[in-house]
Amino acid sequence: MPASIRGHLALLLIALAVPLAALLGYNIYSDMQDAVSRAKNSLRILATTMATNAGRKVAETRETLERLAARPLVKAADAGRCDEVLKELHSLSPGYSNIVYTDVRGRTLCSARPQPDGRTVDVGGTDWFRKAAGSQRFSIGMPHVGPITGKWVTVFSLPIRDDAGNMVGLIHLPLDLNAYDPGIPVNYLPEDSRYGFFDADGTMIWRNSDPEKVIGTRPDADAARRIVEVRDGEFEALAVDGVVRFFSVVTVPEAGWVAFIGVPRDSIYASAREKAFVSAALSLLGMAVLIVLMLAIARRIGRPVHSLATAVRAVGAGNLEVRASPSGPTELREVAAEFNAMVDARLRSEALFREVTESIREAFWIVTPDWRTVKYISPAYEKIWGEPVELLYRDGLRWLAAVPEKFRADLRAAIPQPDGYPSCEVVQFPDYPILRPDGTQRWIAARAYPVRDAAGRVLHFAGIAEDITERKRTEAELEGYRHKLEDLVDERTAALELALREQEAFSYSVSHDLRAPLRAINGFAEILLEDERPRLSEDGRTLLDRIAHNAARMGDLIDDILAYSRSTRQEMEQQDVDLDALTRKVAGELGAEHPSAEIAIGPLPVVRGDPTMLAQVMQNLIGNALKFSAGRERPRIEVGLREADGERTFFVRDNGAGFDMQYADKLFGMFQRLHRESQFAGTGVGLSIVKRLIERHGGRIWAEAAPDRGATFSFTLPGSPA
Repeated sequence: MPASIRGHLALLLIALAVPLAALLGYNIYSDMQDAVSRAKNSLRILATTMATNAGRKVAETRETLERLAARPLVKAADAGRCDEVLKELHSLSPGYSNIVYTDVRGRTLCSARPQPDGRTVDVGGTDWFRKAAGSQRFSIGMPHVGPITGKWVTVFSLPIRDDAGNMVGLIHLPLDLNAYDPGIPVNYLPEDSRYGFFDADGTMIWRNSDPEKVIGTRPDADAARRIVEVRDGEFEALAVDGVVRFFSVVTVPEAGWVAFIGVPRDSIYASAREKAFVSAALSLLGMAVLIVLMLAIARRIGRPVHSLATAVRAVGAGNLEVRASPSGPTELREVAAEFNAMVDARLRSEALFREVTESIREAFWIVTPDWRTVKYISPAYEKIWGEPVELLYRDGLRWLAAVPEKFRADLRAAIPQPDGYPSCEVVQFPDYPILRPDGTQRWIAARAYPVRDAAGRVLHFAGIAEDITERKRTEAELEGYRHKLEDLVDERTAALELALREQEAFSYSVSHDLRAPLRAINGFAEILLEDERPRLSEDGRTLLDRIAHNAARMGDLIDDILAYSRSTRQEMEQQDVDLDALTRKVAGELGAEHPSAEIAIGPLPVVRGDPTMLAQVMQNLIGNALKFSAGRERPRIEVGLREADGERTFFVRDNGAGFDMQYADKLFGMFQRLHRESQFAGTGVGLSIVKRLIERHGGRIWAEAAPDRGATFSFTLPGSPA
């Protein structure tokens, strides 16, 4: 069941809420990630600052020790002569609890602060001293309570060497751990933050919280172990006080210490949780507003839509008097107005449809898919069938009753069955006659078309029946004329064939009748030249030579005329012809008479045509090319094929005398010559024969040339095999 307006709005609300919730979740997640990232960056900076400051402190202390160790009184290592600079330097360096130098066995020689009870303090047995004395270089000791100051210190020691480089003692600067300042802005750190230093073995050097209790200890906690293991990086761990902290650790240069800063994990996520709470509250408020708006819109739209739907259903049921009430939003009022206009337009359209169908001469009809019920038939039915339309409304197949029995089966077969509806595009009835009640006959041409709904189902068939009686009468008259015309064509064809046969007989008769006197003339001329030559004058001999030559030329003309006549009458024998082999054979025969000529034949295809006629074409074209190239030093003839725009063109090209293209239109005419006979012999018929043979093959021929630059004859042969 389709959803209502309210349902669609609810779906719209869900469609809005889901992405909003996803966006909110993503923002919360992103805020958490940003908070962690910012905390990491901030703690990393602080830890790096601590390590840098501590490293700087170590470096400064070493420089101070090196300067002190180089002083003459210190190098003398004489307890009776202490350098007064120790007390001055100690007063200027409150971060150090004392300045002391000892001999190589650990006995105190000089101290900036008085030794307890005036006794010499011996530190030779301490771990830190043994480490410094054993390494004989700069050394940092483990945290311990100083024997002179009583404070937690870590001692920086450096050997004292005499001028020969021998160690004569050690100078020490005890760093006051209780007074140590890491040099970082701790005001911005959350409460319960921890920061300080561990030695490489896990001993606490210093910590901001309860330093007295933890300095010099090795805390048994996961956080302490992780700090020493990681040495450089970030992690979360449980501290000794049971608080999970986020730690950032950095190694201190030279000292081997690890600087660490740890802040409670909850403090990192607190701001993100607060922001997430605010975002969630705002989102819920927005959802509430959307729900209220949805309900208001549903109420605003639902009523007029329901009213409009009621009107639509009424019109669909056939009640065209119902109109929609324009109400609600502007768009719905416009829809209601458009709907009312549509109903009015439909009423006008139906009125116009009735007016048109009632005025046309053809019968227009609409039937149900089973063809048994007529839903509409135009008044033209009465004029054509000669009976009232009411009879057809009672019986949908009533129109068949007027059709002669022998035509009914074909008409019933043309009506589609239900299983053929899906593929049905048009129902074309064969033309059929009807017998009207008054006894007259009419011829009908009818066709119908299926009308479908949106799903493709056939709702009804709409058709048209046309009275074609006059057309049938005209067709019958035309058929009679056609038969008369065919008879006339047969007569003309027979007469033409007779004329052709008579022409052929005449040609041969003329050939025979002309050849006899020609032979006599030629024979008498030869007898006179042979027997009477001594008695003939020079002019007489010249005239007899001319008579013999002209008689021979007359014979050639007769032969060419007969050849041209045969080219127009000869029956074609269409077959596949290997034009390459045929051309090479012709060229070989002609080339033997012109041994100095070069004849180049490119690959030629198999074509469709008459082999005898095609041989005549090649013989005439190649013979012409050889004749007009004979005057060249190196005559060259080229026969080939070129293809362009899907058309194959054959050509015969020579490097002979050529001709002026302004006379090209005369080239293929009978007895047309573009050169004097004294230059090139011939009758002017050969190219006419070629043109006629090419045209009989359905092709065309043309020539391109220039004076003294050779000529190219091109022709086509349509329908040749590929």
